[in-house]
Amino acid sequence: MNRLALLVITLWSLWYARNKKVHEANSQTSEQICAFIVSYYRELEFIAPKLQLISSTQNSLWQAPDLPLVKENFDASFSSVDKASWSGVVVRNSIGEIMGACRRFSPFVASAFMAEAYAALHAIDLLIDLGFDSVVIEGDSLTIIKKLQASSSDLSELSAVIFEVQAKAKTLRNCSFNFTPRASNQVAHIIAKDFSLNSGDRFWVEEIPSSALRAAASDCRNLRPP
Repeated sequence: MNRLALLVITLWSLWYARNKKVHEANSQTSEQICAFIVSYYRELEFIAPKLQLISSTQNSLWQAPDLPLVKENFDASFSSVDKASWSGVVVRNSIGEIMGACRRFSPFVASAFMAEAYAALHAIDLLIDLGFDSVVIEGDSLTIIKKLQASSSDLSELSAVIFEVQAKAKTLRNCSFNFTPRASNQVAHIIAKDFSLNSGDRFWVEEIPSSALRAAASDCRNLRPP
């Protein structure tokens, strides 16, 4: 990380604090803003060295899980104008069959990071509703995945959502969180981005929206042993 990155984070933090004050009458002290800048910068310092390694070693194809696991992919679409997000979630088994999917709407979302955190929460909720208790959960937001994998308490604005996801994950027999590139997260991405669907919550069992079928079929054609 460098000084330019620190400058960008500082400017973004000031802009965000200004919007919170103007639009939500929520003022932050200079100490709170500085603490957020330092925390965010350190988090990026921790993540940055891993990005090149992940991009060079991570398989870009969706990989089926080993039995008896299912694999769940999640993604989010965020609107900074509407301050809202839409989660896309899909669950598949060891041969790529669709076990369930959902698209969830969330109002009053402050950032793209929060949108991804809500998508992870919706992913856990769908698993519990479908009755699966052995799962690999994948998302393409490295920041969110790292937070979900961490054993220490999260101190960011996402803390409440991250804690809830981790708490629900502990009720499952076997649950892990993995980062995956966007290229192998296309089905969840398409569901989150499909604005031809209505804006409310949608759920599917053993099927997905037609807009995502091609991506799911492509994943099955490319299947190879994990």
